[in-house]
Amino acid sequence: MPHIFSENKKYIVSTIAKIERSVYTKVSELNISAWKTKEPVSFDNRKTGEKLTLKKGDTWGDLLDCAWFNFTGELPSICEEQSVVLMLDVGGEMCVADNSGNPIQGLTAVHSGFGFGFFGGEKITFDISKTAKRGEEIDLWADAGCNDLFAHPGYTTTGQILHADIAIVNEELRKLYYDFMVLNMLSDNLDKQTARYARIVMALTRACDKLITYNKDEIADASAILSEQLAKKNGDVSFTITAIGQAHLDLAWLWPVRETIRKGARTFSTALHNMKKYPEYKFGASQPQLYQWIKEHYPTLYEQVKEKIREGRWEVQGALWVECDTNIPSGESFVRQLMYGKKFIKDEFGLDVDVVWLPDTFGYSGSLPQIMAKSGIKYFMTQKLSWNNFNTHPHHTFLWRGIDNSEVLVHILPENTYNSLGAPHCILDVERNFFDKGICDEALMLFGIGDGGGGPGENHLECLAREVNLNGLTPVNQGMSSDFFKRQEHFRNDLSIFHGELYLEKHQGTLTTEAKCKLYNRKMETLLHDLELIAVLAGESDYPKAEIDEIWKEVLLYQFHDVIPGSSIDRVYDETYARYEILIEKTLKIIQKTQEKLKKSNKNNSILNTMSWERNEWLEIDGKWKYVTANPLGFTTLNENHSTVTPTISAVDKCIENDILKVSFDNNGQVADIYDKVNKRTVLSGVGNKLYIHPDEGDAWDFATMYERRFENVKLDNFSVQINGGETAANIEYSYGKSKISQKVILKAESRRLDFVTKVDWQESHKTLRTYFPVNIYTTEAKCDIQFGAIKRPTHENTMWDVAKIEVAAQKWVDLSDKGYGVALMSNCKYGYSLNENIMGMTLLRSSKHPGETSDMGLHEFTYSIYPHSGDYVDGYVVQEGYNLIYPLKVVSGEFDIKLPIKISHPNIIVETVKFSEDNNGFIVRMYESAGASTVANVELLNSAHSAELVDLMEENIGKADLDNLEFKPFEIITIKIQK
Repeated sequence: MPHIFSENKKYIVSTIAKIERSVYTKVSELNISAWKTKEPVSFDNRKTGEKLTLKKGDTWGDLLDCAWFNFTGELPSICEEQSVVLMLDVGGEMCVADNSGNPIQGLTAVHSGFGFGFFGGEKITFDISKTAKRGEEIDLWADAGCNDLFAHPGYTTTGQILHADIAIVNEELRKLYYDFMVLNMLSDNLDKQTARYARIVMALTRACDKLITYNKDEIADASAILSEQLAKKNGDVSFTITAIGQAHLDLAWLWPVRETIRKGARTFSTALHNMKKYPEYKFGASQPQLYQWIKEHYPTLYEQVKEKIREGRWEVQGALWVECDTNIPSGESFVRQLMYGKKFIKDEFGLDVDVVWLPDTFGYSGSLPQIMAKSGIKYFMTQKLSWNNFNTHPHHTFLWRGIDNSEVLVHILPENTYNSLGAPHCILDVERNFFDKGICDEALMLFGIGDGGGGPGENHLECLAREVNLNGLTPVNQGMSSDFFKRQEHFRNDLSIFHGELYLEKHQGTLTTEAKCKLYNRKMETLLHDLELIAVLAGESDYPKAEIDEIWKEVLLYQFHDVIPGSSIDRVYDETYARYEILIEKTLKIIQKTQEKLKKSNKNNSILNTMSWERNEWLEIDGKWKYVTANPLGFTTLNENHSTVTPTISAVDKCIENDILKVSFDNNGQVADIYDKVNKRTVLSGVGNKLYIHPDEGDAWDFATMYERRFENVKLDNFSVQINGGETAANIEYSYGKSKISQKVILKAESRRLDFVTKVDWQESHKTLRTYFPVNIYTTEAKCDIQFGAIKRPTHENTMWDVAKIEVAAQKWVDLSDKGYGVALMSNCKYGYSLNENIMGMTLLRSSKHPGETSDMGLHEFTYSIYPHSGDYVDGYVVQEGYNLIYPLKVVSGEFDIKLPIKISHPNIIVETVKFSEDNNGFIVRMYESAGASTVANVELLNSAHSAELVDLMEENIGKADLDNLEFKPFEIITIKIQK
């Protein structure tokens, strides 16, 4: 019997192929004209490009070229009263437009890897059946891009015209095709010993026997045979699937932002087109930024989308402005992602979304549950953890508790993809894979083509229509994910709990790749932080809120999970860096203008300290070094009390020294020793600042897991030491291959932070530059700075979960401490760290070649530091020193003497943000507890006219603030609104 069935299966597959070839009959070719441009142009300007007269087989453009295509012809008489389509494939993506230029359907020619069915799942047919009449003139316009879903350098689209035809559709045969496909795919995934398998195979075989000439009677007979098997339902079921169409659309990746806007139009118009054909179809899309682009560029299409949202057929998924990275952006950036995202959705659609939607982000910070919970978010959806290299995440539906014990309900897609085909084997995979089916009776499926967009096609929807309750499969119903999440509340008390970060055991290279993008992001985060504080100090008049909002939104855009991680093509970064420069200039101008309002006179200088603690440092001011005391959260005018005495520092031979540390260098320019004179401790256990070059054959996402086994040293070219007023420094120059590295290792007077101010002309390919510091501390865990707190990570490899943490993310520092002493490694813009016993490492630069061909090549400037300290990271004020590094004191010309009218009593409490409230009725002070300890703080209002209330992260009132005894749970974020 198995042998007979195997022959039957060959017979069935062969018949399906014949059916597929017979569904469409081409009857006439279309005439093709195109107007090609390098960049997109509007419908009104569609004839402004280079005119091309084309035919099938011709190629028309290079990668990412654009063109408006005009297809013309006359409908043959044979098409009268027939189902008629235009078959259009220009070797790229297209969007058919109506007579006013509005998108009406996207067409995508690509073997995406996610498709099946006609033409490999491509979308190349445009239905004209309703208007098809003999002799009718066809005059169709379509906006095309010479790129498919994944086209980029090294993976080029052909730009070749394969189809431009009028074709008749045999509708009965098309339906029969999907009947065959669904049953055949179901049989492929059934137990071969079951009766259900045998009956399906025999039914398919008998249906094949009926098809000889493929006339109507034969098709009807075959359809009748298969309908019996398709009609078989399940009995009582223990498990169901909620399916929703989706097109996870990368806002920039293998294409620039401008192409994403057009991909959005193709995807949205296709979804609307399919909703007309399939009444049960539900579709969802995330990212308010994408909706905003559609609103700006395709207003008619946008109004159609809004109508479907009102009807309950289109779901707005996720509250974030974009699907951002969560390792690199600051905590405040994540708050703004939610604030701008939720506000847009509320204003535009009248909805309050309570789900964070991150299907494709590269790991999830342990601070996110609190940020989500305090923003009105209850649920979180992803699937990326299925990509782990070493360990299988133990749950699909569970409760995630963050570092402060806040909690959200999480669902990880059990099919392990957001690009489901909706085919029988996909449905079976969901049930087979779902770890929590002993507790929960439902899982979520996202079907359609994502990444490059497009969404579900006919193939997905035809399959699902036959699988609603098909015997042998879990029942599948199309529905909204928001409803699915609400139903999971029934199981909340029985769900398992997962604590801390959701670490992805893959893509650790993204913590470093495209270093300039990470530097620019950090610059913008710090500039916006300072600007918002200065604006509050200056008062409410003329505050350019709309302009600041637009700057913030663009910064949030570049935090998208394929931009800031470094995993996009070169063009994305060329354009992003140019925009960053403009944003920096705009922000600095606003800061300058706002500061002018605060200036009392042009005499003297002032110091701006935007941190919430007093700072005492040596600064060079107008060519003179002074020891200054800077008040917190404001300006301090310099006066005669600021010391100009000579500091206690020295620089001799290969040694620099201040009153706290003595730093010695070896003959290779590396740090031979750091001696803490106050604590009488040798800081290093071996040579520090080992600059190693590791081979790196990985791409933008990944590097070899055992990269540290092979390395080369850089070559020392020059070494000297010097004293400059309040600082002593070693000047070191290295070379490797074609690259040059210069470092100024700075030790300021009365400071225990040793800064490595670094400039690199990086010209290597497939290499990684790292630095290592073996320290005289032995502990089984490190503390690592993350958004609004810190997290413990292992320094050993006891378990595979420990082994997997090859490289970990930190916002500003990592720290190895025992109870008496510790050492922190910190940086102003580096995020990838390794922790191996007592050795702390940091990845400085990479040079992968895919997808960016020139990734990280060129000039780089950055600073990293070693900070020895007494006690653990709390006693040693590591948190504060990390902020000090990225928020240096600023010398401002003129007298100011103004500070924020609040005073905070406890050193564990960090003021992260001061800003005007969104309702412009006061200002916001956002604080967090930084030591992981229950803390009671006093927040004193220095202006008796002010009052305070507690608000959540979205600035909604949650109660009265007891400022005399403000209670913080460990790592808790508390936001207060202060008003007159």
